[in-house]
Amino acid sequence: LFNKQIKLLQNEVMTNFKSRMLAAVTEDGVSQRDERNALNEADTKFVNKAEDLLIAVLRVSYRAARLELQNSMNEYAARMMNSPAVQLHALEQMERQSHGPPPKQRGWGWGLSLSGAMRPRGYGNFQVLTGYSKGPHVVNFTVCNDADAAEQEGQGKVPFFRLQPTLNVDVDI
Repeated sequence: LFNKQIKLLQNEVMTNFKSRMLAAVTEDGVSQRDERNALNEADTKFVNKAEDLLIAVLRVSYRAARLELQNSMNEYAARMMNSPAVQLHALEQMERQSHGPPPKQRGWGWGLSLSGAMRPRGYGNFQVLTGYSKGPHVVNFTVCNDADAAEQEGQGKVPFFRLQPTLNVDVDI
């Protein structure tokens, strides 16, 4: 029973040690100080819990299990940087960094829009609309033969040609 309890304790301490080492991973790996702290903390935890399991009458020892655990932890720490778990952790960190919001660009820009309309005589049975844009600049032109219809609706004399320039200012704060 004692040996089974020691094995369970070894597994628990080793799992905690692996978690602590993964949490300490940076771009350059795990620092020597973090590795030593994790090893010392795991060893202390193992010794304290193993002491609670000892029964003086049985004269059993946990020293061999402690040595085995220390060797396992040292081996894990040595080969940790090439492990798939660390590589996956590094990929997750890169993905988190790359999915951040892009930096907001501030500034201002301006553009010119030019709209023209030609309205010959007629009742609106011929209409053409065309447009062109390049960057912030826009040109629109319309031909619609509805001058007679507009005059009948009471709009007064409709000009044959009309040109309307517009200045667009775009401010990004």
